Amino acid sequence: MIFIIAFVVLIASFASAQQHPQIPCGLPPFVDRMKDTSAAQLRAIWQDYQAGADCSAQQQQTFAIVHSLTDSERTYIFGVPPPKPKSMQDSVPKFLRNSEPKFRQQFDKLWGSTTLAAEDKFRTLEALAQENLSSQQLGDFHQWLHAVKTQKRTMDRRIDSLSDEARQVFSAVVQLRAQEQKLLTQSSPSVIAELKGLL
Repeated sequence: MIFIIAFVVLIASFASAQQHPQIPCGLPPFVDRMKDTSAAQLRAIWQDYQAGADCSAQQQQTFAIVHSLTDSERTYIFGVPPPKPKSMQDSVPKFLRNSEPKFRQQFDKLWGSTTLAAEDKFRTLEALAQENLSSQQLGDFHQWLHAVKTQKRTMDRRIDSLSDEARQVFSAVVQLRAQEQKLLTQSSPSVIAELKGLL
């Protein structure tokens, strides 16, 4: 893990020619895990360094060597990099990302509606999209809607195959969630702020 952090710091600092005080000057601790040629280059870079002297030139050369390593060499030296977090942007449908704020507001209101039946909701969303989206956005919308309908059909089949006992529990949970949503919708912004992170 320490190697991964050291690698990230080295790569992030690569473009800068200034000395990096958070990175200690001297031969890096991972040199023994490198191939002989790269290790020899690093040793040559740091061999004449005197403690307390400016090391920005040596650091820059070290960054260049680390940057030139292959992915498999980096993985061997520093370990497997942590997975990249999924951004919030990825969870927003593509057609919404650059649509007009008014459309997004109308879309959110319709999509979050608990009073409309699913097919009515889909029809209303389709009409709203036809009126407000560009042809590219409309294509993305239709792709998204197809995926949503497919997912709904899959869920409906699963619900239909539930045992009587499981269906009763499922219905009770759906009703509780609807009550929760209604309570939250009717609550003031200050109450919502107080509850943030608790629900």
